[in-house]
Amino acid sequence: MSEHFSELLRFWAQRMPDRLALRFDQRDYSWRELDQAVDELAAGLSREGIGPGDVVGILMSNRPDFVETMLAVFRLGGVVELLNIRFTPVEMVYPIVDAGTALVVTEPRFLPVLAEARVKVPGLKVVTTEPAAGLVSVGEVRIPGAVPPGRRPEGGEIALLAYTSGTTGVAKGALLPHAAIIANGTARAVADALTWRDRVLIILPMAFTGGTSSYLRESLVTGATAVVGSTADPPRVLELLESERITVCSAVPVIWETLLSLPQLATADLSALRACIGAGATTPVEVIRAWQARGVGMRQGYGQTEFAGGYATLLYEDEAAQHVGSVGRPIMHHQIRVTDDQDHDVPAGQPGQILLRGASVMAGYHNNPEATAQTLAGGWLHTGDIGVLDDDGFLTIVDRAKDMLISGGLNVYPAEIEAAIAGLPGLEECAVIGVPDERWGEVPMLVVPSLGGVEIVTLKEAIATRLADYRRPKWIASFGGPLPRTLGGKIIKREIRPRYPAVPADAVSLKEVP
Repeated sequence: MSEHFSELLRFWAQRMPDRLALRFDQRDYSWRELDQAVDELAAGLSREGIGPGDVVGILMSNRPDFVETMLAVFRLGGVVELLNIRFTPVEMVYPIVDAGTALVVTEPRFLPVLAEARVKVPGLKVVTTEPAAGLVSVGEVRIPGAVPPGRRPEGGEIALLAYTSGTTGVAKGALLPHAAIIANGTARAVADALTWRDRVLIILPMAFTGGTSSYLRESLVTGATAVVGSTADPPRVLELLESERITVCSAVPVIWETLLSLPQLATADLSALRACIGAGATTPVEVIRAWQARGVGMRQGYGQTEFAGGYATLLYEDEAAQHVGSVGRPIMHHQIRVTDDQDHDVPAGQPGQILLRGASVMAGYHNNPEATAQTLAGGWLHTGDIGVLDDDGFLTIVDRAKDMLISGGLNVYPAEIEAAIAGLPGLEECAVIGVPDERWGEVPMLVVPSLGGVEIVTLKEAIATRLADYRRPKWIASFGGPLPRTLGGKIIKREIRPRYPAVPADAVSLKEVP
């Protein structure tokens, strides 16, 4: 098995040149056509100065240009930086500056989001998918019929640079090698018998690691046809599942739950669909059973950006009833431990930090040797998550030591929100926690000692300009006194969360941002 996606693309182009490789609303590609399109764009990007090790940011929704650009950068030995399409201009500055991004390929509608980054990085090159004033377009970069400079990929080359955060609020760029994503895809393929005969539906946004790694893992590794959707609207998802005869699909649990409520599901022909994967959050057992009753296997798993953006464990439908709440057992060729603060294994049934090891682990954090050494200490990925292993090796997630919450399948880091609103009137002391939400699973809520000094209008204006929509606090609530702190002065969120099993009646809504 090749350890580089450029070689894998070439393999499928030679092995099955005329088979459908990729389908968007706008365009179909055979494997030969995809390989040629990638060559032509890679040749053009090489002319623009992109070569081995250069970082190219992609700021796009799910569209053909995304895949072409990503694979073209891979072919040149470059690194693809996934830029968050939901970021504000303020949020976009840090990942571009920190990564030393050489060029960004984007849609014209996202140019305003790049405005501040272009000021901070005057030499930043920008290429647009369609013509835009003063900028070169992808069509102009492409060299029809050309091939890029010949090169053999070197071992350990980085495919993706994916920014993730934690308790500090400072984003860290996880370096994901081609070999790590391919190893995860191979284990995933064996687990679910994924082959070139499958048709996978990609509806997760490719701007996030989960969507991109899902495409790379489930199509490029296996040769399966990928149908890429531009929206996760449930009726459209159901239409694609049926009309495209999809066999495998990963989606956040809220999608699978919503599909069950659609009237048209009763007459939909989903006989081809054999495996649904609940991605990004725990899938309710009732949802698993409902899909089982329709003869469709529902899996769920646990993973991290730092674990090739893929699955470290998988729970299959035949295991769900006996292991309610579990996220399954480790994938093939990978190991898991649950340890105490000294990295000593704890007995089965006792909680501890989840440690992972195997070929899927990231290479480290970009430009951050201290965080890399801490996270990969002893050769194990220290996830920061708290879990319990039972006697049979099934993992259950107990808590997120990184203080992360998951809203609609997207990671939300309270420390980033707290840093973004620090210094606003009445927020000198505040904590962000997750509260249940019927649609999104959980959403962020601000907790302050008192609402008396908070200027709600100013707060709404700040979060609208400084935070992506899914990261904006939806509520603010009064704690009724000073927030609990450790002797060292840190706020103790484990003493705050139990007070809010639901949004309190006196909480103030922040949903209507300007």
